[in-house]
Formats: sequence, C-alpha cells, structure tokens
Amino acid sequence: MVVIDLDDKDDAQVIFETLNARGTPLLASDLVKNYLLQQAQARGHQLDQLYAQTWEAFDSAHFWRELLRTGRFTRPHIEVFLQHYLTLLTQDEVLVTSLFNIFRQHVKLHPAVDPAHYLAELRRYGQVYYSFFHFPPDTPEGLFFQRMSVLDTTTMFPLLLQIFDALGRPAFDKQRRAILADLESFVVRRVICELTPKNYNNLFLNASKLLAVTPPDQYGAALRMFLLAQDSDIGRWPTDDELRDAWRSLQAYRRLKPQTRVRMILEALERQLRSSGLSEELNLPKKTISIEHIMPQGWRSKWPLTDDIPEAKETRDALVHSFGNLTLVTGRLNSTLRDDIWLKKRKTIKKSTVLLLNTELVEADDWDERAIRRRGDDLFKLAKKVWSRPA
Repeated sequence: MVVIDLDDKDDAQVIFETLNARGTPLLASDLVKNYLLQQAQARGHQLDQLYAQTWEAFDSAHFWRELLRTGRFTRPHIEVFLQHYLTLLTQDEVLVTSLFNIFRQHVKLHPAVDPAHYLAELRRYGQVYYSFFHFPPDTPEGLFFQRMSVLDTTTMFPLLLQIFDALGRPAFDKQRRAILADLESFVVRRVICELTPKNYNNLFLNASKLLAVTPPDQYGAALRMFLLAQDSDIGRWPTDDELRDAWRSLQAYRRLKPQTRVRMILEALERQLRSSGLSEELNLPKKTISIEHIMPQGWRSKWPLTDDIPEAKETRDALVHSFGNLTLVTGRLNSTLRDDIWLKKRKTIKKSTVLLLNTELVEADDWDERAIRRRGDDLFKLAKKVWSRPA
C-alpha cells in the first residue's frame, strides 16, 4: 500500500497516469476512464455523480472483465467493446495496441465536445454491446449472435452497435431482424463457399460509413444493396448457384474448422425443418450432440464398393465428408454406431433419435453415393431457405 498526500495544486489524475507508466500496465479502458474524468473535472463536472451515471456499471459488473476469445487471442470484454466503439467513433480501423492513444487523440481533435458526452456515449453503447451476449437463445437475435460466435465473426460488431443503437427498440424488431438475416446469410454462404474473411474489417467499416449518412428506417435496404453490389472474391455475397455448387463439392467435415461450424449448420437445418409449426419444439443439448458420418469414415472394412477402382474410392472418400452424409446424434449413439453396416445402423438410429434430420434418412433402403448426393441436394434446399439471398 502506497499513500500519497496531495495538496490543492496536485492533480490526482496526472499522478495516476504517471504511476501507471512505471508499474503494472492497466487496461486501456482504465486509462480512458481516468483521462475522461480528468477532462470532466477540468470543466467543472461533479465527478462522483458523473461516474455513477456513466462508468460505474463497467467497474461493478463482472461481465466486463470476463475474457472473450477473438481469433487467436483472449481479451476482456471491455477492451473488445472499446475497440469496436472507437472503430465506430473514428470511422477507421483501430489497432488493439493503440486504443488509449487513438481515443486521446480523437478527444484532442474535437475540443468542443464535452468529455461527459463521451462517457454517456460509452455507457449507451456499452448497454448495446452487453445485450449481444444476453439475448434469449431461442430469439432471432440470440440465434444470430450464437452463430456469429461459432463463426468467430466479431469484425461486424461496430456495424452492429450502430444498427442496434438506432433500431434496438421493439418497434423496429422486423427491420432489425431482416438486417441480421442478411448479414448471417452473407457470412454463412461465404463460409460454405470457402471465401476469405480477411477483408471483413474494411467491408463492414465501409457499410458503417454508408449507414452514417442513411436514415435509420432505410438501413435495411441500404445495407442489402451494399452487400449485393460487392463483386470481388473478398466481398461478394454468393448466389444460389455458387452455394449449390459449393454445397455439393465441399468436404465439410474436413474443411470447415473448427467442426462446431458444421454442427451449427446442421442444427440450423434441423430448426428449419421444425419451422412449419407442426413439430414439437426441441432444444439441442450442446454437450451431448455430435456429428455422425452415416457412411463411416472407415467404410473400407464393411462397406465394399461395387467397382473397386481408384476413381471410385476417391469419389467415396470425398462424399463421406459432404453434408449429404452427415447428421446429428447423441455422443453415446455416435460411439455405438461406429462402422456398422447400413441396415444395422438404420435400425439403431430409428430407435434412438427424434431429430427430423434423421426421419427421411432412416427410410432409405440403401446408403450409397447416389443416396448421399440425393440427401445433399435436399439439405441444400433447406440451407437456401435458412440463408436466403435476394435476387
């Protein structure tokens, strides 16, 4: 414990910043808080009241110090949020290593803006960001953020802060959810078509700049036209034909890493099958559901080929990992099925599963390349509905 006695001429905030430069580094958000309170004090604000109204929630809620994985790194939520907020504020890409310096520079370039404004804005956007992680899982918003988490797509968060800030009220539910559906379709189709996400920072930043000069009631149309206008590999929204070709040829189980992405897609198809309202509601338990290869990966032992030639083996090896040959079962059932022949496997699945993904599957008399392709095309029709794209 170090006690420092100050007189009337000493500035506690400056001393705090100086000590921080010599000791254990604080978070960038701590420096931002200190800097804004220092500026607010210089303008005559009552700090206790201002702190309680704006920043106290960041310090009191454990959520803001919890770690979030983004790409290869884990960082506290408050640092991730601050980066997204600064990206929206500056309308420029912000490096995580320069959060405080960028924020301080922005404040200095806009001396007419009261620091209390930034504190209030951080509080407002902070509530929006917090909501991203607390929507009920069965709502369209909850599903959207769960799927974006699986796909590790947080680069659109500045854009989402902007959209939810303007359209977050229940009166805008329909408009907001239509925007989320477009964004999800855009990202998921690109994942299936194996198109790179490396340009997402610039893409979503440009979309944010567009919305900044667009009335909120026109956000949906403007963003849709923006996404449809992209025509390069680093930014285009795949068409139905592109999606179909990729769906048929993609060795999803091998190519989509981590494999939680494959499970997310299959779960979305199951949900679509149940969307008619005729089927029972079903919440899939995340820890016990796993991906099952209908024709097993080790097919050579019990699933002989009619034409035992290299080309036929290559074709089967590719189809085994395609969507047409994948389904969802419990982990225990998965380990029970193993490499069983189709008649035995079909009987076991039929007795044990309630998933609609498996209903038509277990009616097939044979399971071969033709059956895999046929089911793959059926699943594609579902995927095209889940992640629709306007013409």
